[in-house]
Amino acid sequence: MSLVSVLVNGSPTIEFIPEKGLRQGDHLTTFIFLIMAEGLAGVVRQAKENDLLDNIEIGERKTNVSMVQFVDDTLFFSKANLQSVLAV
Repeated sequence: MSLVSVLVNGSPTIEFIPEKGLRQGDHLTTFIFLIMAEGLAGVVRQAKENDLLDNIEIGERKTNVSMVQFVDDTLFFSKANLQSVLAV
């Protein structure tokens, strides 16, 4: 059994024993999802900058698309080549 504390404004809280994790519907899960989604978007952006991932162009304006994220779904778009598959 280990005790943990949380830093709040740089000061530790009273130590407590963690008993349960996050549950479905917990408001904190939304923030964790956003942090992870932003991290994934950064990795995809970096792969595009290093020419490891190809975009596809859609529509009349030829908009470049490589990833679309919805509530809890992520869709990747890329040209069908081995380099793009290995980048992700």
